[in-house]
Amino acid sequence: MIGVRRTPCGVFFIDPRVINLNQANLQAGLCSQLGSGRAAEGFGTTPFSGQVFFNAAPGQTGNLERAFINGPFIFSWDASLLKNFQLRENLRFQLRVEAFNVINRANFFVSQFGGLNINSTNFGRITSTVTDPRIIQFVGRIEF
Repeated sequence: MIGVRRTPCGVFFIDPRVINLNQANLQAGLCSQLGSGRAAEGFGTTPFSGQVFFNAAPGQTGNLERAFINGPFIFSWDASLLKNFQLRENLRFQLRVEAFNVINRANFFVSQFGGLNINSTNFGRITSTVTDPRIIQFVGRIEF
């Protein structure tokens, strides 16, 4: 049920079949005609086909544990190479190459208020990334 899925209408970290979406329109790319996009329509409503998340009745405790779901994990690898050149006894030149997000991996961001709220129209949807693309910088530094 959990894993990154790309559809013509966006990227989801939860299987879109458990969200109240018109699956035929989702696969056809008719993004303006998908439906509510919620995982639960509210207390007392008729469940939709494939619904696995339900709101608890007022005054009742649900059966989902706190923080039961997380979005995609974040992984970023930074690296640097440097070489020191001794110019004089008290003067040194340092040449550096630094790279951030070396493997250029997209780390997806899931908002707690939209992406993880079963009553949100953006439930399960990935809308942005949390890390920058690969950045490489060259640095020259004189120490005295």
